[in-house]
Amino acid sequence: MSSTITNKTFIFSLLLVITAAQIGLSYVSLAPGYNLIVALLLGMSETMLVAIFFMGLKNEKRLIRVTALFPFVLFCIMNGAVILDVLFFRNK
Repeated sequence: MSSTITNKTFIFSLLLVITAAQIGLSYVSLAPGYNLIVALLLGMSETMLVAIFFMGLKNEKRLIRVTALFPFVLFCIMNGAVILDVLFFRNK
């Protein structure tokens, strides 16, 4: 029981660090379009941590994992399209 609480506390702390990085990113000006890319990657990592640990997907059966993975794959495809658009087709 204690290790579960310790793990969730660590994951929560990691989520706070990622959130702080996102807030700090809003004050930093990277190359054109890279702020968006870094923010999307940080958001995807937060989404994965919440889904795996707080929604309990780590201990679920395979069918439920695949069912939860499908929307995440679509989310990654859409983010990939946005990243490609920002990198190659903006400001041209």
